[in-house]
Amino acid sequence: MRFTWRKLLPKTIKNKLFLSFLILILIPFSLLQLRSYSTIESVYVKRISEQNQYQLDQVKDNFERIRSLMFYSSLRLEKEPSIRDRLRNPSLLQTNPTTATPTIDPIMLTLQSIKNDFGLASPFVNYTLSDLSGRKYVDTNSASADTALNPVIVRSLLNGEASYVWETATENKDGVQPQPAPRKQPKLAFYMTLTDETGLPEGIVAVHFDYQSWLRSSVSQFLIQQEYFIVDSQGSVVFQSRSDTYVPSDILKIVHSLDEGKQPYYVDRNRTHILNTSSIPSVGLFLVGQFPLDLLFGDIEALKRQFFASFFLLTGLFILITFGKVIVEIVRTYPIREKENVIDS
Repeated sequence: MRFTWRKLLPKTIKNKLFLSFLILILIPFSLLQLRSYSTIESVYVKRISEQNQYQLDQVKDNFERIRSLMFYSSLRLEKEPSIRDRLRNPSLLQTNPTTATPTIDPIMLTLQSIKNDFGLASPFVNYTLSDLSGRKYVDTNSASADTALNPVIVRSLLNGEASYVWETATENKDGVQPQPAPRKQPKLAFYMTLTDETGLPEGIVAVHFDYQSWLRSSVSQFLIQQEYFIVDSQGSVVFQSRSDTYVPSDILKIVHSLDEGKQPYYVDRNRTHILNTSSIPSVGLFLVGQFPLDLLFGDIEALKRQFFASFFLLTGLFILITFGKVIVEIVRTYPIREKENVIDS
C-alpha cells in the first residue's frame, strides 16, 4: 500500500481546529517566547559588558594617574632644599645610620607633605629615600610597607646607566632586568637618581605602589561586583582578586582580541563567564574583569521555566477540554471492547 501524507490529515472539524491551534498559535508563540528570552539575555549581557568596561577603564585611568604622580612627585622631591641638605649632611639627623628614620624626622615629614600635595596620601604608595652611604629614610612606620631597594637597579642608576627606571613584576623599562628579592606579591616601583647642581648623584628615591591591594580596595566599591585578574604580556596571571578565580587557558589570545577591538566582550565556550579587558601598555599589563553569567542567566532561566510550565499547563488543559469527551468515551467503553475481543477470539 502506498503511503501518502494525506492520510495523516485530520478528518473531523475538532481535529482540524486542534491542528490549526497547534500550527498557528502554540508553535509560533513558543518560538516567539524563546526568541524574546534570547533577546533579553543578549541585552543583559551587553549592558553588563558596558558597565564592566566602564569600571575597568576607571581603574586603568586611576592607575595611570597614580603612575604619573609617582614620576612628578619624585621630580619635586629632587628640588626640595631640605632633602638636599640632609643628603649632603647626614649628621644633621639624629638617627641610627643602619635603620629607618624615627617618627620625628624632617625627611619623613617632607615625604609625607609631598604625598599630600600630589594626592598620594595612601597606604598603597610608599617612598623610600637612600643616600650614597646606604642610609634609608621612609615615609611610613608600617612594618608591611615595601622599603626594599633593588640592588641591580640602584647600581645601574649610580653608574649613570639610566636616570630613572620602572620596575614591574614582568619586565623593566630601559632594558634593565633586575633580580629583586622575593616578595609576597608583585608591586610597581619607580626609581630615580637625585643629583646635585653638577649632575652627580646624591641619592636614590624609590616610590613603591602596591597596585594589587589598591585594586582590591578600588573594585570593592563598584556597583557590579565581579572577579578581576591581571595578565602580563606573556599571558601569565600576576594577580587574582580570588585564588579560585576561573581563568581561560587561552586568556592571552582573548585579551589581545578584545584590546584590538575585534569584539566588545568575550563569552567563554561554556557560557559561564563574560570577560572585558582594559590594557595598561605603559607597564605591559592587561586588567581583566570577569562576570559569572550564572548570576544573570540563572534568573532568566528561572523565569523561562516558570513561563513555559504555566504555558504548557494551560495548553494541556485546553487539549483535555477539547478532547475530554473522546477520552471519557474511550475509557468508558474500554472494558466492553475488551470483552468483545475475547468473545471474537
